[in-house]
Amino acid sequence: MKLARSLSVGIVAIAVLLFATPRLILGQQSTAVDLVPTPSTATIYRVISRLDGRGSVSTDDETTVDLRLDARFNYDERVIARKQSLKSVRSYQLAKAEIRLGPGSVVNELGGEHTTLIVQTTPAAIPVKFASVGGPLTQKELELINIPANTLTISELLTKSKVNVGDSWQPNRDRLANFLNIDLIGDSDVELKLEKLEHGIAQLFIGGDVTGMIDDAGTKISITGTIQFDTNQGYTRGFDISINQQRDIGRLAPGLDATFKIATKIAPISENILLTDEGLSKLRESTSRITDLLAFAPLDESIHLLHSRQWRVIAEQSDRSILRLIENGEMLGQCDIIPLPVRAAEQSQTIEQFREVVETKLAEHNATITGVDQATAKNGLEWMKVSALGSSNGVKLVWDYYTLTHEDGRRIQLVFTTEPESASRFSSQYDSLISNISFRNATAAQNAGYQK
Repeated sequence: MKLARSLSVGIVAIAVLLFATPRLILGQQSTAVDLVPTPSTATIYRVISRLDGRGSVSTDDETTVDLRLDARFNYDERVIARKQSLKSVRSYQLAKAEIRLGPGSVVNELGGEHTTLIVQTTPAAIPVKFASVGGPLTQKELELINIPANTLTISELLTKSKVNVGDSWQPNRDRLANFLNIDLIGDSDVELKLEKLEHGIAQLFIGGDVTGMIDDAGTKISITGTIQFDTNQGYTRGFDISINQQRDIGRLAPGLDATFKIATKIAPISENILLTDEGLSKLRESTSRITDLLAFAPLDESIHLLHSRQWRVIAEQSDRSILRLIENGEMLGQCDIIPLPVRAAEQSQTIEQFREVVETKLAEHNATITGVDQATAKNGLEWMKVSALGSSNGVKLVWDYYTLTHEDGRRIQLVFTTEPESASRFSSQYDSLISNISFRNATAAQNAGYQK
């Protein structure tokens, strides 16, 4: 199950397309056309997509497990802005994936209040943003829907004017990175080619190889496929694409060697009540609930945490949860969330006592205490902090220990760990994480066994 959860991080980060040697079809019309998507903000599009994958995953203990992935996505989408970037409202009827690892399997499905989303691209190589109208998504839900070849990113990938049949070109690298859902492209020879044009429907072939980084792991991708574009209506009608991905074992996900295929059809529809003008007007009334932060409830749901998607949950157990922070494909550090016994007010810990505890824990690392502090966070939680510098296995490390205390005596500890050169960037994320922690009701904590 743990491997399957880790895999899901990698599954949603897989870049997918088909490789086929382009062939110039003789006798086609030679008039130059614009392959510039101009999806109407008044049109609702229906998207039906299937993703299938076959291959294997590997871990650092030299275990290799066969992988099978079967995913289905049906949703309606309406573009609501298309200036510097594309922004849409998306209503899912189906988003479900079954991941089979060896003899075991897990199912990931989107449902409940999280089927209506705001989706937005960016001009730079920054992942597509997803925000649920019904409240924050979980990491598992985001991983399900954040697949390569997003219908918005493929529209931006094609932007090219005055193209003749037989012309080929390399797409913009930032747009290619977003399309492939890859953090960083090192080298790429991916090309698009206008293969034929009939009755206003352009068929393009895309193919090539990419090297880069996904989730702090080196990755090689071979992509191939076909894309159909309606030059009269200015939208992508569909695509059949395939990717072979070879990803190294990383600190966030296992290694991967697999081929994934995506087949997608897109067509205008007459109506979806949620996406009509009236439906969008009602949607605007829910703006206070819309967020692109993710929800996490560790420790048997005794606390609740909202975090940016740069924080990845890589382990979740009753006595400890582990999150790691990724920025531009690079891992900056780790945060351990640890439950502590409840303490009455007269038993509260002093900052000096906390310092002594940290010194004892880090004794084997020859750590030196570099600072202590205490204050009240924006969410009302009291916190104490002890910072230290030491080493582990010959690597210099910075530790920041926090104890957060609720007014009723419930407590948790956050341990941030990073290397000195990343300390400044990493520590800038602390306040947001701490301020978005809340304790559930006391009964939940007592039932979980965290009591004095």
